[in-house]
Amino acid sequence: IGVGLQGSVGQFMPTALEPAFRGNAVLAGSVLLPGGDRPVAVETLFLETGAVKLDISGTIDPAGDDTALNASVRTPSGVVEMLRLASGPVNIADLQLDGSLSGSLGNPQWTLSGRSPQITLGSESVTDIRLTGASKAVEGGLSGFALNLSTVLASNRTAAWMASLRGPVEAALTGTYGAGQPLAIRSVDLSVAAGQVGISGVIRPLDGIFDTETDMRLSALATGNSALDGLLSNPANLSGRIARASRQAPISLSGLQISTPALSATLDGTFDDDGIDIRSDGRLLDLTRLARNAGGEISFQAALTGQTDRPDLSLKAGGTNLTLSGKPFENATLAFDGRLDPASPSGSFSLNGQYDRLPVDVGFSVQTQNDGTRTL
Repeated sequence: IGVGLQGSVGQFMPTALEPAFRGNAVLAGSVLLPGGDRPVAVETLFLETGAVKLDISGTIDPAGDDTALNASVRTPSGVVEMLRLASGPVNIADLQLDGSLSGSLGNPQWTLSGRSPQITLGSESVTDIRLTGASKAVEGGLSGFALNLSTVLASNRTAAWMASLRGPVEAALTGTYGAGQPLAIRSVDLSVAAGQVGISGVIRPLDGIFDTETDMRLSALATGNSALDGLLSNPANLSGRIARASRQAPISLSGLQISTPALSATLDGTFDDDGIDIRSDGRLLDLTRLARNAGGEISFQAALTGQTDRPDLSLKAGGTNLTLSGKPFENATLAFDGRLDPASPSGSFSLNGQYDRLPVDVGFSVQTQNDGTRTL
């Protein structure tokens, strides 16, 4: 059987995929059907558009284990727009993607390899992209896979946090599928210039379910905010359980620990777009990392509850060996209870202690009236 079709199909594609199907599209090829249970021979089959060309050849064995297909994807020489996302077009240079499928169609073995000198999204770009992947055997009747990616992040943005991530990126991912079970990612190992991230557990991207243990170790992260950089002073470690039982369920944090030379804290609770209930106990270990004229340690307990976009904050803190401008601030206690609502803030604040042996007692409250007037 020979087939030859051509025409414009871009207008029938989703907006994001339209660039890959711009211009005149051609589908052509020939397939040999020998009859009986013998494998079908795909002598040649290709799809070519203005942006990409797909070639497939080999044999398909619907009833046996002799399927052997090879496929390749190429882009024209130079840079082409392949996707159009809300954040901007995705441009790919000289894409070379090759794959194979073998064995039985019910549980095939496959391989994947690809490379591109550059992919850009707006002002962000990655270079020297190399991808490899293959299926692998796992227990329980499932099929498994492993993917490896290496690239270089070459962001053009001047944001400090992006600058700290520039450089080589290595990623390894494993997962399972088949046997009536949805696609699940089982482990992710990521290495960037700022540090390393390890994730284990289950991530089901198609239905938004995950239950993972995360271990993040950062040694060179910078945000550009002096106070935040002081808290996240390197090295910074984050570990704990992050889970969501369904797409409609909130994200839960269990025993999430943050550890830096300036901060030690534990987070537990849940949050989503509608509500938040997160509680934290921790210590600010060295105030000099936040303010040069302050020193000592602060212990705190905090809770964020209510609506996510305007949560209620309850904060209690006490100081140990505190100094301010070189003078002691003894028996210091701080408390705040209020609503963090940009349009309608409210709450009460208190600070007590002895500064340089003199008593300090500060308190105030803020309220927002129905007409928007704020009172102190």
